[in-house]
Amino acid sequence: MSVDSLDSAVFDPAEESAPAGSVDRLAQKIDTLTQAALALLEREQACRETAERLAEDNARLRQILQHTQLQITQLSQQIRGLEDMGS
Repeated sequence: MSVDSLDSAVFDPAEESAPAGSVDRLAQKIDTLTQAALALLEREQACRETAERLAEDNARLRQILQHTQLQITQLSQQIRGLEDMGS
């Protein structure tokens, strides 16, 4: 069961006007809520895993950026040195 369909499956307004619920109907609602909770846990775990991967990617990209900036600085200094020698 998808989490998005939880409201319609568990909180059906038509059932609210019916006489007091039966045990079977309550058991079904509990089962539906349990399935929805499990689906939410799976979604939360997937989001955590994605966040961890993105954090690792971000750290790697920062390292690459720092290295690239260092190389640019070194190349700029070399170019200035060559220009100074040519003057």
